[in-house]
Amino acid sequence: MSIHPLRRVLTLQSLAAIILPFAVMLLLGFFWILPHASKDVGERQILLARAVGMQVESHLETGAAIVRAAASLRRGNQHLESLLGSTDAMGSLYEIAPDGTVLDVALKQDYKEQHDDQIGINLSRNPLFLEVTKRKKALWSETFLSVIYGGLVVAYGAPGEDATVIGEVDLALLTKFLQRISTEKELLILIVDHKGQVVADNNGLYTAQQLNIGNIQLVRDGIRSDADTTGQFDFSGSSMTGSIIQIKSVDWHVIVAKTNASLYRTPIYISLIVLAGILIAVCCGVVTSAYLAQRLASRFDELTGHAQDIAQGKVISEWPLSSVTEFNQLSRSLRTMADTLHQQETVLRESEEKYRLDDNNIPLRVALI
Repeated sequence: MSIHPLRRVLTLQSLAAIILPFAVMLLLGFFWILPHASKDVGERQILLARAVGMQVESHLETGAAIVRAAASLRRGNQHLESLLGSTDAMGSLYEIAPDGTVLDVALKQDYKEQHDDQIGINLSRNPLFLEVTKRKKALWSETFLSVIYGGLVVAYGAPGEDATVIGEVDLALLTKFLQRISTEKELLILIVDHKGQVVADNNGLYTAQQLNIGNIQLVRDGIRSDADTTGQFDFSGSSMTGSIIQIKSVDWHVIVAKTNASLYRTPIYISLIVLAGILIAVCCGVVTSAYLAQRLASRFDELTGHAQDIAQGKVISEWPLSSVTEFNQLSRSLRTMADTLHQQETVLRESEEKYRLDDNNIPLRVALI
């Protein structure tokens, strides 16, 4: 068994008592706090994505209602201009004959000069027109580049009694909406179609680039399962945590993400402050424990020295006093032992002196006899 000085034992025990809670806190933070923080981040992002999805659905449904209203009227009575002017959701409305010929069109103010160019165009091979007339139900199209706006649009078609009405939604409006609700620089909001094509984004960059992010694992998983999904991914040179939810009416998905650096900046700062406080406390604890261990060991050393003096028969005039009860008890015990040994030595010396006197008087007593 190895033997160590009391000072070292006391210091090590004090350090263990200080460091052990610190280690427990680190483990707790790693295995409990961080996973819960990540879960909370995902839940908040999903809530925001759902709110965005509801606004997008409301925006699209407003336009769809205009198209259905126009389709419900007989040819010539649709009043496309009035219907288009009642909402910002739609950018244009087309009245199409059963053979695919454009009968009438309503355009926003900035594009009215193209009105006459659109009349008479044959849309009989238009995928949305074909699908609507075939299935006899209102449908959304795939996203495509508009020949009028030049930007990305999505169309909604509804069959009427003697004509089909198709309206185009300028997706730049969705981008403007996302930009209005974005209050944080590091926040990324993307709306993608079922192929991963960016339909709108709050930066106004990726829609214009016709960026497809279907190769990102999070996006691929979200589109495949249509379930709320949260995960890590790399985008535009940054590591991000994002959540994706489905917009069921058009089979689009909303992605809300933030860079990991911004997401965990506040928890990291708080953790660093707490860590610095703990380290300062540990340093103070180390210094204090070393000082107290030194004082405690010195008292033991002093009592040990007195015990050695007692063993050598020395008389001790002063005994140390302490505020620690056990030290005082030990000091009293050693003092009692010293007094007892001194008394025994005194008795022994007196006995020896008596015996020596008796030995010296033996010849005198023999002579007298």
